[in-house]
Amino acid sequence: MPALHETLRKHLEKTVIAARDIAEEAAREALKRLAVDQPKLFDHMTPDERALRNKLRAKARQPGPARIAGSDRQDGKFAPGAVL
Repeated sequence: MPALHETLRKHLEKTVIAARDIAEEAAREALKRLAVDQPKLFDHMTPDERALRNKLRAKARQPGPARIAGSDRQDGKFAPGAVL
């Protein structure tokens, strides 16, 4: 299969980067709505949302390499605006 022309490659690269930025922002917003970065959960959360929040917080606290993107913290604390 022939390689893409240079202009198409650049267009594809820009599109992929833009899509990644949108997906990361959406993930951050979803984590904020679930109060993953907050010590206390929101009162209006459903039992399913609470269970998901607890699983995400447990995953972020696991030892090992930093589990929070963009953070070199390994102490289990959440970095503001971090994506798991």
